[in-house]
Amino acid sequence: SMEEMVMNEVKRAFNPEFLNRLDEVILFNPLGDEDLLRIIDLLVGQMNDTLIHRQVQVVLTPEARQWILEKTCADRSYGARPLRRALQKYVEDPLSEALIQGGIQRPATLQIYVAGEGLSFRPVGEATPVVH
Repeated sequence: SMEEMVMNEVKRAFNPEFLNRLDEVILFNPLGDEDLLRIIDLLVGQMNDTLIHRQVQVVLTPEARQWILEKTCADRSYGARPLRRALQKYVEDPLSEALIQGGIQRPATLQIYVAGEGLSFRPVGEATPVVH
């Protein structure tokens, strides 16, 4: 079984004195795309919780969710951590910049969508982008 294979590797890599100090060895299954997309939704929910006092909410298109996933999927060994960094870099930072510069009418619900090589946002219901 997978567990036996992993435990054999663990026994080869670590000496018995070290292994005896461990209470338990837990195997984690890698996160799949569906798991990571759900985590993106949770992270966007957290972002919206912090944006509420600024009267701004964001909604990602399915393509934007996929874009974030593809940006971060090069290394799956870090789990969901790169997702948070990608959302910060490609959504939160540009949004903060636009808010500081006063480029967003509030209250606003902004749709995050794929535009060219990156992400952009526009007020929900409008076809024209606010920021590139």
